[in-house]
Amino acid sequence: MQHAVDDEENILSDLPKKSIDTGSGLERVALVLQDAGNIFEADVLRPLVEVAERLTGHRYGADDRDDVSLRVLAEHGRATTFLMADGVLPSNEGRG
Repeated sequence: MQHAVDDEENILSDLPKKSIDTGSGLERVALVLQDAGNIFEADVLRPLVEVAERLTGHRYGADDRDDVSLRVLAEHGRATTFLMADGVLPSNEGRG
């Protein structure tokens, strides 16, 4: 990236420092740096998988079908955290 766009005035200006956006994301970078098998085994999501293990009594890595369920619980827990941080609260009305 080398330009900033002012949408109101339709002007391009140079950024102070040029950069490259790889689009890899935090989880993928952690996955590679930690040599983890998948993002759920990297330290970003592993703690959520461990909570799901404790709550369900199932161990991650013991059964493929259980692994999918544990990953779904971890991902939904993370998504719910971000939704609540953005002010979206559970409700059967509106955006909740």
